[in-house]
Amino acid sequence: MRWTQTLIPTQKENPADAQIVSHQLMIRAGLIRQLTAGAYDFLPLGLRSLQKAAAIVREEMNGIGAAEVLLPALQPFELWQQTGRDKSYGENLMRLKDRHGRQIVLGPTHEEVITEMVRACVSSYRQLPLSLYQIQTKFRDEFRPRFGLLRVREFLMKDAYSFHATLASLDKTYDDMYGAYQRIFTRCGIPFVVVEAESGPIGGSASHEFMAACAAGEDVIVTSDKGNYAANVEKAETGERPWTLSAEPSGALEKVHTPGLPGIDDVGKFMKVKPKNMLKTLVFQAQSPTPVKWLVAVVRGDHDVNETKLAKAAKEKFGITSIQLNDTPEVRQQWAIGFVGPDAATKAPDAVLMIDPDAAQGGFWATGANQADYHVKHFNWFRECGDQLANPARVGVADVRNAASGDPSPKNDGGKLVTSKGIEIGHVFKLGTRLLRGPVRQLHRRGRPAAADDHGLLRHRRRPHPHRGGGVAPRRQGHRLARRHRPLLRDHHAREVRGRGEARRRRPARQAQRRRNRHPPRRPRCPPRREVHRRGSDRVPPPRQHRRPRAEGGQGRTEAADFSASGPRPGRRIGRAGAERAGVNAERRPAPISSRRAQSEEEQLERELFADPEEAVLPSLGAFEEEDLDFGDGEVKRLLKEGEASIRKEGTLDGTEAFLGRRQRRTHPRG
Repeated sequence: MRWTQTLIPTQKENPADAQIVSHQLMIRAGLIRQLTAGAYDFLPLGLRSLQKAAAIVREEMNGIGAAEVLLPALQPFELWQQTGRDKSYGENLMRLKDRHGRQIVLGPTHEEVITEMVRACVSSYRQLPLSLYQIQTKFRDEFRPRFGLLRVREFLMKDAYSFHATLASLDKTYDDMYGAYQRIFTRCGIPFVVVEAESGPIGGSASHEFMAACAAGEDVIVTSDKGNYAANVEKAETGERPWTLSAEPSGALEKVHTPGLPGIDDVGKFMKVKPKNMLKTLVFQAQSPTPVKWLVAVVRGDHDVNETKLAKAAKEKFGITSIQLNDTPEVRQQWAIGFVGPDAATKAPDAVLMIDPDAAQGGFWATGANQADYHVKHFNWFRECGDQLANPARVGVADVRNAASGDPSPKNDGGKLVTSKGIEIGHVFKLGTRLLRGPVRQLHRRGRPAAADDHGLLRHRRRPHPHRGGGVAPRRQGHRLARRHRPLLRDHHAREVRGRGEARRRRPARQAQRRRNRHPPRRPRCPPRREVHRRGSDRVPPPRQHRRPRAEGGQGRTEAADFSASGPRPGRRIGRAGAERAGVNAERRPAPISSRRAQSEEEQLERELFADPEEAVLPSLGAFEEEDLDFGDGEVKRLLKEGEASIRKEGTLDGTEAFLGRRQRRTHPRG
């Protein structure tokens, strides 16, 4: 495309409101244009660069098996109320109302929406693990948008979510995401460092941030000079620091009038005291199952309280569930905000005291006098607080401040911490169960409920067997019912219902009958064997029709063959001794008899022929002994032909020939 056919509004001078170099260069090159505070137009060159970065992200996400979706930016406010994140996000959450008065949120993130979608679409643990991602516009009501695209109210972000059935699967996906982020930033040519981080208002357990070093960044990166530790300032810990609360006082307590000077810097200048020799006291409202209502935190004047560390320490030592720093009339009625001293916490029965190790030292201290417009000098812990310092239920010492340069490394290897500025360009974390317990129903595995866990994790609980200690209860056998029997059960239950009307009770029965007609019962895999005839000498097996052998020129079906009472049982193999008694050839198996369609006159004729065994033709033909057959084969054939000629005259050749010349078939009905 030609330059004249596109839109590239370049500038020679730096814009007056552009404070950082990246913002200045993007505007001068014609990549972006500011529409209002926190909202920018992406011009052709800027959009092309944005699409290239999105293509790299898609390739890496698809490479680890994630599927792309697109979720709406408008989200129901009720989803945020279910998880409680409407309060944690506070004023950064953009809210509006439609014409019906319903509250809607412009999503800053999509954890609630993706969880609701998975709840509706995933019904079995066999569908897990599942990884989904999107590249979607996000909205955050920033108080002060600045630094170009670094802090805006509308921006494009890739967010991915995964759901799992086992901890091993969760860890694997976390590592895959971690590696994909590293490849993305490497391909984009961005130098980065991975640090431990807090999940913030999103929540979660394990968390890592990908930071790009930049002097204009708003995040503080804390690293060890030995190169074995890195974290952001919210997560960074410090090494062990000695402390004591029993040091001797530096002098008599001196009260100083400081009118209208609640801040550390102003008071320090007025009293000519350095901030590192002052005690900063903050009062938090606490929620706890115990009568504790207030948490008082004390740090050194040149340090800042870390609320994440403070909340964690308060939960471990005092059982406090949550804390919040408020400046309300209720707080000011009980506490002299801006002039509070640590000894006030030991005197209030519903308050506890948490001290940072750097503040729990002897020497000279200046702090608030628990009276508006007054401070004190030469504060001493033991003299002012007394024996309450030895009560672990009221006083605790823990790391509750932000790490600073020069602090000992948490590795305790002699390293020192160093701080620098950076920009957060990526964040991976294990979300936890807080979102799943609200909008997502629990899945089931073999009749046992499944509980949600980290980052959409579903862990299966083992149901203890009532008669086996700690074992697993056996599975129900209801699923083993054949499909054709289930309508019968439903029919049975429907007839047991009382008070619902005769028509309603009969309707399931009619439906069940239609199902049975459409799906008749299966035939058994192995058909039953032949019926067993009655025993005894008067047994008459059913006759079977046989086809005349082609060698004799027979056509069609012959007369039915029958046996005398002393003959062999149909369908069974006989040995040589049995053949001698029955007068038949042992190499021939008698054919099975299954047909009952013989004519009555034929049966009567055969019974007359076989009535006397001595006159029967069949025994006379099979009475040759093996030792009598000492002549040649030609002589045998001649004798047989003579015998057959005599049999034809008697009219019984067909049945006898069929017995002697036809091989026995298999008796199995399927054979």
